[in-house]
Amino acid sequence: MGDPTVGGNAGRKNKNTFLNLMWTPNERLMYGIEYGYFETELADGREEDASRVMVAASIVSRVS
Repeated sequence: MGDPTVGGNAGRKNKNTFLNLMWTPNERLMYGIEYGYFETELADGREEDASRVMVAASIVSRVS
């Protein structure tokens, strides 16, 4: 009844690695980039992996 590799116990082992870089060229502006690597071993022995890249920019407005 259903896929035995899906559910609460689907993954036996998970590994995550992240690398974050942030740069603030001035006091009101910040840039960031993050790389993430994900690896999982399923209960049936298969291994899956994924990579993710995210970027962001933030502007701080001054309240007088």
